[in-house]
Amino acid sequence: MARSNRLLAALLCLALAPCAWGCSADSSIAVDGGEAGAAPEEVAAEALSASSRTVALTNDAANQWLLAGGSLVGVSDEAATLAGIPEDAKALGPCESLNTDDLLALDPELVLTSEGVAVNAAALSALESKGVPVMDLTVHNMADYEKNMTSLTEITGEDELFERNVTSVVERANDVIAHAPEGREGSFAVLRVSSEVMELVGPEDSASATVSDLGLTCSVEQAVPVNADDAAEKVSEIAPDWLFVVYVQEGKAAQEAFAAVSANSAWQELEVVSRGRAVVLPQDLFGHAPCARWGEAYSYLSQVLHGAWA
Repeated sequence: MARSNRLLAALLCLALAPCAWGCSADSSIAVDGGEAGAAPEEVAAEALSASSRTVALTNDAANQWLLAGGSLVGVSDEAATLAGIPEDAKALGPCESLNTDDLLALDPELVLTSEGVAVNAAALSALESKGVPVMDLTVHNMADYEKNMTSLTEITGEDELFERNVTSVVERANDVIAHAPEGREGSFAVLRVSSEVMELVGPEDSASATVSDLGLTCSVEQAVPVNADDAAEKVSEIAPDWLFVVYVQEGKAAQEAFAAVSANSAWQELEVVSRGRAVVLPQDLFGHAPCARWGEAYSYLSQVLHGAWA
């Protein structure tokens, strides 16, 4: 399969940027300023391999590297929740207080991150002096995933994994899209929920992009923070035909946070709720970018929507 190049800016902030889901900024760390890093396709693939000492700072970044056949020597707490992380991978702590000394002690040859998590100033300086590239593997949609994996499998040399985890996945997803019922129309919104943050996300969110590909229009132009008291009001303002709720935190914390919202009488009176079109999506498929499960994600959504389109 002919592969396209990845055009992606790797954001390396002069301080550790707060993660939108589950991470809180350390008050002692400033987050102003930034510096552009190497895009994945600009990293010399011949200088790296699947066994290169690699550190992943996010779940999405770790997942893509593992799917490309790479190994990991260290992960942040955010990435450590992913199944398949090697047992001997060093735990570096939460993303908002990543231990720079521990990171550098691993002698990394490649550091992987994605949107919301960057490398702090001390680590950035040390990594740059050693010529260690930092890649931003943000995934907003399936095309991003395909482009990222193109660059990663060029490093690992795992063409078979590219066929299995990308080519076949994209083909299945496109087949679902092609066979969706005719006459699809309507609007939607995606509400991402953790115990600390609730947000109506915009069209660049991976779940939003998946729904959009099936024919609906995102009602949210850019992310809108909400809380238990004003969630119903803000959903009412955008009046989506469908509302998809995604928990982005392990355990019961996110579910309990949403329960405080859905128990509100104003929430129950929302048209999208009373029509049965407020749907909680499976966290394992939509809590992070689906990556190798994108075909499953499209199939699930198509089944949810099919009754309304039939």
